[in-house]
Amino acid sequence: MEVQAVSVNQVFLSNRILKIPFFQRGYVWNESNWKQFFDDIANIASMTVGDEEPEVYFLGSIIIKNTGMKGKQQYDVIDGQQRLTTIVIFMKALCLAMGRPDLFTRDFIRMSLDDKIEPILITNYYNQQVYNNIINLEVLHREPIESDNRMADAFAYFANRILDAKNPIDGSNAIKPAQLYSAVMDYVRLVCIEVQAGENAQKIFETINCTGIKLTTGEMLKNFLFDETLVDRYERTWKRVFENENNDYWERDLTNGRLSGSHIENFFYRYMLIKMQEPRIKKGLTLNETKSYRQKGGQFEKFRNLINKFGIEKDDAVNEIVEYARIYLNVFKSETLNETCIQHPGVERLAYLMFMQDSWTMTPYILYIIKTVASENERNRIFKYLEIYLMRRIICKSKNNNYSDMFSENLIGQNINTFDTFKEYVNDETNRGALLMPSDEDVVQAVKTNDLKRDSKVILYMLESRINDNFASSDFNNDANTFEKVQVMLENDNGKWPSAKGYTEDQRHVLTRTLGNFTIIREKLKSKFKNADWPIKRDAMKLGSADMELCRIFTQGLDHWDESVIEKRNSWLAGKILDAWPR
Repeated sequence: MEVQAVSVNQVFLSNRILKIPFFQRGYVWNESNWKQFFDDIANIASMTVGDEEPEVYFLGSIIIKNTGMKGKQQYDVIDGQQRLTTIVIFMKALCLAMGRPDLFTRDFIRMSLDDKIEPILITNYYNQQVYNNIINLEVLHREPIESDNRMADAFAYFANRILDAKNPIDGSNAIKPAQLYSAVMDYVRLVCIEVQAGENAQKIFETINCTGIKLTTGEMLKNFLFDETLVDRYERTWKRVFENENNDYWERDLTNGRLSGSHIENFFYRYMLIKMQEPRIKKGLTLNETKSYRQKGGQFEKFRNLINKFGIEKDDAVNEIVEYARIYLNVFKSETLNETCIQHPGVERLAYLMFMQDSWTMTPYILYIIKTVASENERNRIFKYLEIYLMRRIICKSKNNNYSDMFSENLIGQNINTFDTFKEYVNDETNRGALLMPSDEDVVQAVKTNDLKRDSKVILYMLESRINDNFASSDFNNDANTFEKVQVMLENDNGKWPSAKGYTEDQRHVLTRTLGNFTIIREKLKSKFKNADWPIKRDAMKLGSADMELCRIFTQGLDHWDESVIEKRNSWLAGKILDAWPR
């Protein structure tokens, strides 16, 4: 790796091609970036007018890697496309304003061996047409040459700032385009990092690029899997799934247990866990590779190494990634929690549960089942039993040690893809240990004694949507975001609610945090009702839940609420749970 501070002329050498990877993210700098750039250059130019020697201005770093064949000086721009593109756009506007297009040709255009004239900096798929139009302009325009295009907006911004600086109307000192030109050429420096053969350019980029816009696994893989000869294939496959109207979805952040990230990072991480279970790959990975690939982070390098090591055809890789991505996109819809959870068991209910829990560990197995099990009926049977398994474990607060292994290495690696084999697997008392399906006795005991305050909304909502035949067709809005969790008897009510005979203070405290002391209602309970007397609070809760199966107790005129009522409701809820999610 060679590192040196270089001038603009030293970057844009006439015998060099600087090529932004064809499917690299497009130009994204905005007005705040352009303003800072122009103001800094204008400040340097102003200092030179007053015979003051400016300091060298460091614009930032660029990372390039020589990819030329047979001595050809062609470099891929690993990092720095925003800075380099901005320099070219700015200097094009500047040279036109000076009436010296020949300077731009001299500094930023090259003549190839076959007498072809082309820019030294070659941009990518997303900006190619607009960039070339700007390069070929003969007249300076104040208006963008194309609407809704960041690069065209940048050129128009610089054109206006250059012309306004030349003829200021606010009384400030004029700055001539030639002075701006000299400021760039004489004082701007870039830290150029040239990656040598055998060095990991992406690792260097990740280490150095702390403030830049981080590329996603998808963007890096796209550049690896496609080039300019495969545009049609890219547009027929990758672009339709990962870009256009789906772009916002993939970039949306989601909670992922203790981790965080976007849908696209979650997808590629879970897809890797599936891919690792293919017999040929599973057998060929070293222990260190297996351990590394199962960890989140650095997915691009892992996929690239996997594809290269096992000789996976890039077309095959694209087809499989796109197929799994379509499944993911169709299952884990962004609007899930804004819709009512359906009653019929299937993948929709699992997705609903996962969004409510912010838990994505089950993703690999769900994608695997949808892709490999042709029968919709068989898939639904598996997903129904998976819901039973998950809900029982939530209620029992079961330990999730090796949970990730179960939904990838164990279930997928052992080809557990039928209802019978899945049911047998989770009920295998000899081998499952902490991952065993909780028994009916476990569930009943958990409902009666477990502190379920945190998960009560999830449990009650999923149960209501399962047992209420009218839930999905109700006139009410029944999406999960509509509902609020309510603790009926507070843990500390300052003695306002009498205690039932025979219960200690500790027993009362435990019972207030069991499932039977919680409900869900459609409207947030006002503060004045939270610690009100029972009849007042009962009537307030009734307004938002009268049609719900689990809340009928509040419509029956019950004249008190104490420990004995909670215990009875716990027993009643346990029965409903066993009916809804039978082992």
